[in-house]
Amino acid sequence: MRVENIITQAFDGIYLDRGIQNLRGLMVHRVGMDLVASTARIIGHDAPTLCRAFQGKIPEWVEAARAVGYQNPYTVIIGGDGGPREFNGWIWQCLPLDELGYHARAWSRGYIGIACIGDFRVRPPSRAQRSALLCTLAQLCARFGMNPYKAVKGHGEVPEAHDGSKAPGKPYACPGDLLDMDLLRDDTMQIMKSRAILGLSNTDFQLSQEKN
Repeated sequence: MRVENIITQAFDGIYLDRGIQNLRGLMVHRVGMDLVASTARIIGHDAPTLCRAFQGKIPEWVEAARAVGYQNPYTVIIGGDGGPREFNGWIWQCLPLDELGYHARAWSRGYIGIACIGDFRVRPPSRAQRSALLCTLAQLCARFGMNPYKAVKGHGEVPEAHDGSKAPGKPYACPGDLLDMDLLRDDTMQIMKSRAILGLSNTDFQLSQEKN
């Protein structure tokens, strides 16, 4: 498991302490790509590009920046197979674990936002991307003593985190019905039980802005 730390590169000029004692879980999103034919668009295939878009530094994506308050909403972004091959399964850390990013309304403080680049309404995550997501979920659940069955949620599974349009089966479902959240939780728990993951440690993700 390799995590590329881009916290300094992606810094949006705002640091909001989530209060790590408030951490309750991990929330999975899709990001960067809309593959539905009538609205198809791609913001980017890598985390540095997406962070620039969220900060309003890419003029054609200013509406995406406005929607998240011109700040980086996601702590972790994971690359998929829609772009360059080297980004498939790549893990970027964009915010320290103790920094608040607004990715799910009132749920943002208690949940670390993890976004996978792709559109899982149209096609499932690649094997490499799903493996990277599992590694991330297992490591963070282990680090904070979380049970994935309680702690791991998809954005659309929490009605209060959106306006209802992102629920499973809806046109804007997030992360999308082709990323099976129940199976994801099962597999995360199995990894944690077997510890069959190299580097299931506390060191891959940076906790605090002060260490940056």
